[in-house]
Amino acid sequence: MCGICFEDTPGVRHVWASSCAHAFCQDCIGQLCSVHIAEGSLDNLRCPTPDCKAPFVRQNVRGLLSEELAQRWEDLELKQALERMPDVLYCPRCSAACVEDSDNCAQCPKCLYAFCGLCSDSWHTGTQVCFLLRLLEQDSYKATSKMCPNCGMAIQKTEGCNKMTCTNCHRHFCYKCNKAVLDYDHFREGGCKLFDNSEVQRWQQDWDAQVHR
Repeated sequence: MCGICFEDTPGVRHVWASSCAHAFCQDCIGQLCSVHIAEGSLDNLRCPTPDCKAPFVRQNVRGLLSEELAQRWEDLELKQALERMPDVLYCPRCSAACVEDSDNCAQCPKCLYAFCGLCSDSWHTGTQVCFLLRLLEQDSYKATSKMCPNCGMAIQKTEGCNKMTCTNCHRHFCYKCNKAVLDYDHFREGGCKLFDNSEVQRWQQDWDAQVHR
């Protein structure tokens, strides 16, 4: 029986998507993969069993994906790997990945555009000013942000609930206590509040404004 749709699917129609012992029907795993790959949320490609969450092995589900989805998965993994490298930047003209040298100069291997890795303008000397401006921006941003507990990326919340998703590694974490979370159990089991009081009040004010129009 498939643990997702609970249908009595023949064993030959099951697939072990992860390295764990939990198997699910090919249709369910195929649909799950299609949704998360299309959304770019690769971190959600995990065993659906609540107490497992083993990550999917791409080779195990490759046969369930279209060529387009398989390529997108590979491209997303590469993009995430590049984003974790501190000296990798993206060309402001064509978005190709570039390597920044010790002088903060980067040259695009695709369009050959040379630019300042600090301000993204055409390459220029005197990058000390750009460096200082970047430090000021980072300090200001970090003062109102939380660091992802998985990759260290600074994440800023503007509104909404306290279950955050890192834009770099896509790991979920609680914005209140900065602990990694998988689902909403952290907020239901007497932990942190899912919504701050200020957020609830803002929603109430918006609702009242709509009602009294």
